[in-house]
Amino acid sequence: MKRIMYVYSQPRQTWYADVTRGRMPDHVLYGMNWLNCFGFTTSLSDLGFSRWNLLKWPISPLQKKFMRQFGVGFQLDQALILLPQLRSADLIITTNDSCGLPVAFLKYIHLLATPQIYIHMHLIPNQFISELLKQPRAIVSVSAQVDISGQKIYFSPPGVDISFFKPQPAANKYDIVAIGRDPGRDYQTLFRALAHLPVKTLIICDPKNLHSLALPAHVTVEHQASYRRVRQAYHQARLVVLPTKHRAISGQTNFLEALACGKPVIAADTPTLRQSFSSSTRSCLYYQPEDVTDLTQKIDYLLHRPKLQLHLGQVARKTALRYSSRKFAEKLTALINLKP
Repeated sequence: MKRIMYVYSQPRQTWYADVTRGRMPDHVLYGMNWLNCFGFTTSLSDLGFSRWNLLKWPISPLQKKFMRQFGVGFQLDQALILLPQLRSADLIITTNDSCGLPVAFLKYIHLLATPQIYIHMHLIPNQFISELLKQPRAIVSVSAQVDISGQKIYFSPPGVDISFFKPQPAANKYDIVAIGRDPGRDYQTLFRALAHLPVKTLIICDPKNLHSLALPAHVTVEHQASYRRVRQAYHQARLVVLPTKHRAISGQTNFLEALACGKPVIAADTPTLRQSFSSSTRSCLYYQPEDVTDLTQKIDYLLHRPKLQLHLGQVARKTALRYSSRKFAEKLTALINLKP
């Protein structure tokens, strides 16, 4: 029985407890709960985020310099304080670039020999980072758009908890719901489209997403929302819009959540979504990224066709079932069992 240690970029012990209680979707764990079901022994530690992490302050300047130079976090203090636990594991699964790169760095300088599976999110490698990415046994990319020269990449979308996010009868409180907090979101194009369509809209995002944008009168914004609130928002929507920038590696998880809830989706036709979910072409409408006219027309078209909304929602749920969090964990299991 393999002992697998998960490393996350944020505290997860409370989240793990919330997942087991049904308060959060299990895809935030990147397969950890399912690997337990498959017979592995998994563990995680929040020690790197606690006040007992005395390495945080002395290493902070180095981590900030790394962020400025390479545009990605580098949680070296976490990797160092967890080093004894990492060494005692049979396998390490890192779930984000900012926590995965430091583990790869420790392997690069021969402080760590434990095999690593590196889940790759948004990184654009340079020469130094490419050297670090030679260290993991396998790299799992959640986007088919990613290409790391000289490395074998195993593509797998992030997966969605199809038990937490599922169709639920609810009053359509909003015509449109758009959810997403990462920098790849394009609310500017959505707001310009809504200027021509006075429809009731809910946005759940980070305040930075809306910096310098004028808020249309019929738009409601929420910045703090639990996963249960996010689920409720999907249920209250007639349709979900996923506005992302053209080259952004963004939106996969929210896309799957909306599909799993059986909602019709209008999404930006980006390489990330189109290549990652090739089977989704019949379960949503795509618009040309950053094209206000096209997005306006797609929203107006779908809002006036309730039968099409129903059809897309039914197909959406079937599509989401092919990308469940369990299936993501099954792909991880295949990589775990690969011979070095």
